[in-house]
Amino acid sequence: MKDWKHTRILILIYRIILCLLVWTTLILMFYDGASKYPVALDGFLRGLYAYRYYTMQTNLFVAIWLTLAIIFHFKPEKLAKIKGTIKGGLTIYIFITFVIFAIMLSDDYNPDKIISIFTNITSHYIIPILFFIDWIFTEKTVQYKWRNRDRAVRIARN
Repeated sequence: MKDWKHTRILILIYRIILCLLVWTTLILMFYDGASKYPVALDGFLRGLYAYRYYTMQTNLFVAIWLTLAIIFHFKPEKLAKIKGTIKGGLTIYIFITFVIFAIMLSDDYNPDKIISIFTNITSHYIIPILFFIDWIFTEKTVQYKWRNRDRAVRIARN
């Protein structure tokens, strides 16, 4: 028989480690963009400007989702609200980051600093793969419906 209590603790530990990795990567990416400018305001704005990229946005959404999943880990009724379709959508978004970068963009991007190399590998490869693994092992079979797509389209249009 499966020991669900220990499994839940392992899932929580995995998500905490992944969440810390994602937030660390996002902070380092912000710092890397901001540190190129001597004026603090210019650097801060440049750091924020980096969030226009799809990679930064999807990693930020994953970080927010993981933070909420950790907070609501022992509250199944609240955790159920952010699982299913929301987590499935985030998994697709972050996996698109992985696939597009690996196939199309990796040859064109050659970072020169160690911080850039770390954030590049982490945000494009490690985080998407680890979040996909989390999705595989923690999501029950969810049947995604077309009405979810229609609802997302309505929200996007408004």
